[in-house]
Amino acid sequence: MKINRLLPLLLALCLAAGCAAAPESSSPAAAPEPPESVSQPEPEPEDPAPESALPQEAPERPGDLAGTSGYYYGGHRLTLYAMEPETGAIRTVRENEFWNGRELESASPSGNRLLLSSWDGAPSPEAVALSVYDIKRDRLANLSRTMEAPYGSWDQAHWFPVKWSRGYCFVDEDTVLYQAVCDTETPGNNHLHLYDLQDNGKELSATARFLELESPLGVEGGQWSADCIWWEEEKAVLGHLSGEGESDWITWDLETGRILSRRPGKNGDIPIAAYPYQIREGVLYYTEDDWEQEVFRLMAYDINGDKLTSLASGPLALTGDPVPPGEEKGRGYFEDTWLDKLGEDGTFVIRSVMEPRGKRAFESYREAIWDPADGGEILLGEPQSAPAFPVDASRGYTPYFAAAPDGTGLYLPLPKELQPEDRYGRPPYLLSFLPSGEILFLA
Repeated sequence: MKINRLLPLLLALCLAAGCAAAPESSSPAAAPEPPESVSQPEPEPEDPAPESALPQEAPERPGDLAGTSGYYYGGHRLTLYAMEPETGAIRTVRENEFWNGRELESASPSGNRLLLSSWDGAPSPEAVALSVYDIKRDRLANLSRTMEAPYGSWDQAHWFPVKWSRGYCFVDEDTVLYQAVCDTETPGNNHLHLYDLQDNGKELSATARFLELESPLGVEGGQWSADCIWWEEEKAVLGHLSGEGESDWITWDLETGRILSRRPGKNGDIPIAAYPYQIREGVLYYTEDDWEQEVFRLMAYDINGDKLTSLASGPLALTGDPVPPGEEKGRGYFEDTWLDKLGEDGTFVIRSVMEPRGKRAFESYREAIWDPADGGEILLGEPQSAPAFPVDASRGYTPYFAAAPDGTGLYLPLPKELQPEDRYGRPPYLLSFLPSGEILFLA
C-alpha cells in the first residue's frame, strides 16, 4: 500500500467497460510521445476458440470471457485511457478492445510492459486470463499457453492456473514466472512454468517454457513439495521445502533448474506463498496477527542464519462485532495487519484494515511508522479516511469511490461524460504512469 504515492492521482470511472467516449477537456494535457501504433477497427466477434487456444469473447455475452466457471466478473471489452492528473484531461489510447486481463498483476523492471490478469473460480481464484501490454510500442498481447506434453493437463485447459500461489511476475523484460512449484503432470519430477515474450516487430507473443528442477532429495529422489517466490535480490527462485524430516530453504537457477544454495529452515516455516512480506539483504520481514493474545508482531526472519526474531508488537483492535459465545477469536473479529514497506531510513510502515487485505478497496485504514531506534510498542494511529481529490463542479465532476491496484480506496472525481448510472458502476483499472505524467487506466 502506497497511499502517499497515490495522493496526486486522478482517475475516471465509466458506465460499462469501454462503452464511453473520451470527454473533451477545456484544459488539454501536455502532448506526450504518441505510441508507435494505433488500434485497428473492432473485429467481429468470433466463436470461442478450442480449449487449447486463448480465451475468447463469448459471442452470446459481449464483453465476457468464454469458458468461465464459478464466481466471475465480466467486462473485458475495454478502452485504454490516459489522464493528465492536474487538469483531468483525458485522451483515448486504444479504443474498445477485448482484453483477457485487465487488472495489474506485475510490471517489467523497466515499467514498459504490464502483465494484466482477470481471475475465474470460486470461492477463491483458480485460474486467470493474462494479457501483456507494451506501453512504449502500444502493443497488446492476449496470452495463451503452449500445450506441450507432458505439461498440458491443467484443469482449465486454455487458462493459466493461479490457486494457492503468489501468481505471476516479471523476472526480466522478456520472461514471466508462475510462482509455484508444480508436479501435476510429472509426479516426483517437479518443475516451474515460465513464459518467454517475443516481439517480431508486428506482434507480441508468449511461448511456454517448462523448467524441471533439481531434486533437493538427491539421487534417491522421491516425492517433495515446496512453496516458492521470485527472490529479486538473488535473481533466483526461493523455495521452502517442507515435509517429513525436511524444512530447508532452496534457491534454484532460473535458466538451468540447478540448485544454487540450500539453507536450514526449521525456524522459518513461513507460508511465503500467502504472506505479504518484504525482503531486504536476506531478511524476510512480515507481521503476524495473534488473535488469542489480541496483539500483532513485527517479525524478522534471517534466511541465511535460520533465525526468527520478534522485533516489536502492538495491540490489535476489534472490529466492533462481539465474538459469539463459543466461537473462537479470529479473522473477521480483529483488524488485519501487514507490513506495507521498509523505509530507506530503516523505518517500518505498518497498516491495518478491518477487512482482509487484497484487491477489494477499503474506505479507511490505520497506520504506524515504527523506528527500531525508538523501540517500544507499535501503536497504530487513528483511522484515516481514503484520500479525496478536489472536485471541479463547474465542469460536472463528481467524486466516486474506486479501488487502486494495491487495494487502497480512493475518492476520485469523474467527468460527467463517464459517470455511471449508479454508485456501483465498475471502477477503472489503474495500470501505470506514462513518462508524460499521465495516468494509464482501463475502463
